Amino acid sequence: MDFDHAIMAHAEWRLKFTLAIGRQETIDVAHVDADDCCALGTWLKGDARQLFGKLPAWRDCQALHERFHHEAAKVATAINGGHYHEAEKMLLPGSSYCQASSELTGALNQLREQAAL
Repeated sequence: MDFDHAIMAHAEWRLKFTLAIGRQETIDVAHVDADDCCALGTWLKGDARQLFGKLPAWRDCQALHERFHHEAAKVATAINGGHYHEAEKMLLPGSSYCQASSELTGALNQLREQAAL
């Protein structure tokens, strides 16, 4: 797993949401909410579980990755409902979404260290 790529891919959701707000586009909430539809989620539930499932950082990554996707789905739901101002606020520093993103990044860095990859 390329940890830097996984971190960047999840950070890019903020840009996707910002663009969707500006363009008033809809987002597939079910896809965003599913934590096993991205490369990181597939890896965490598959190979990473086999290789690192006993590491505390793997458990943290698994839980925080799921939380990130749930928070992202809340933003997508607000966008789809036309609540653009609310969605913009959900993307601001200190929001639940940003906190989940930051915590996931930290957990991935911890897993990288614990796994010595």
